[in-house]
Formats: sequence, C-alpha cells, structure tokens
Amino acid sequence: MVDVHQGESDVFRKRRVVIVIVIVVVVIVVVVVVVVVVVVVVVVVVVVIVVVVIVVIVIVVVVVV
Repeated sequence: MVDVHQGESDVFRKRRVVIVIVIVVVVIVVVVVVVVVVVVVVVVVVVVIVVVVIVVIVIVVVVVV
C-alpha cells in the first residue's frame, strides 16, 4: 500500500514538474513574441520616419529648385 501511495506521489510530482516546465516554456514564448513584436514595431516606425523625412527633403528640394 505504501509503495502504491509513493508511486502516486511520484506521478503527481512528475505532473507538477511537467506543468511547471510547460508554464516556463509558455512564459518564455510569450516574452519572445512580445520582444519580436516590439522590435518589428520599432523598425516599422523608424522606416516610416525615414521615408517621411526623405519625402519632405525631396519636396523641399523640388520647391526650392
């Protein structure tokens, strides 16, 4: 009987470890996704700013010339 109970506790322990591992993996994946999204947004914003600056410079040059 004691062996059976120990086996059950081992199963529960293994389940707990698996759950913790799954939670850690999910958290890591979420953090990576958030970082990637932030980087993409920053890159898009920088590209838009550069394009706007180039367009403004071209317009100013065309108007001045």
